[in-house]
Amino acid sequence: MAYDTARNNILFQATINGRPATVLLDNGADQTLVDRGFAERAGIGLRASARRVVTSAMTQVATATTDPVTLEATRSFRVHGAMVALDLRPVEKALGRQVDAVLGSDVLDHFAVLIDPRSRRLSFHQGGSAKPMPGTTVLPIAAGSIVAAELNEQKVGLRIDLGYSGVIRLSDAAWRRVVPAGSPTRDGSQTSADGTTRATRVGQAALRMGTVRIERVPVDSGYVPEGKASGLLGNGFLSRGPFILDLKGRQLLLLPQQAKEPRTP
Repeated sequence: MAYDTARNNILFQATINGRPATVLLDNGADQTLVDRGFAERAGIGLRASARRVVTSAMTQVATATTDPVTLEATRSFRVHGAMVALDLRPVEKALGRQVDAVLGSDVLDHFAVLIDPRSRRLSFHQGGSAKPMPGTTVLPIAAGSIVAAELNEQKVGLRIDLGYSGVIRLSDAAWRRVVPAGSPTRDGSQTSADGTTRATRVGQAALRMGTVRIERVPVDSGYVPEGKASGLLGNGFLSRGPFILDLKGRQLLLLPQQAKEPRTP
């Protein structure tokens, strides 16, 4: 199915209880989320919840739990169950687009998702079913959606995060290992889903990841979720070409670029 982008984030059309909805693709979200206002307008029942969502600014946002709902993308997938409801208006403001729901890892972990940035098409397949074609770079995925890499010859574990629009973001500790003191850097900023902005540093590093070798890739410092990851690998890298994220099969497949169609004389 077709998808659109907003600030390098992937949005597609689906329905929630038969009502049209714009959905953000984000495996960095542990749970699938629905905008509280959308749920109220759609007549979806809400129950109080003690669950708090931690944003990338390390602040906590209150949530509610919905009655069981059906989220469906035509000819792609259909899931049924309770969702986490919260105010997604800060996300809309950050992206400049309507966002009614966020498809999280609780659903995406069961699929192999093919994303082709050239044609703006994505498709959902049975998890664990992805098979590499000749020329494909296959990167094993460890627990926590982490792929192994080297930046400036320093080993790092990068968490694949379709909700991160940049190329690579490093934790402060990893930044100090990868970017030597005195390296050329500049000031940057990071705006979280709740609208909070924090200062960051932006630089470059040599990347080695499987058969991928790139002399200079943008890296920035900033918030990285707690865990084993040294940083995030985002859409700024993944959208360089078609890829398959198969979390159930524990592999990221970077597909070879297809030859351009010849022009008609």
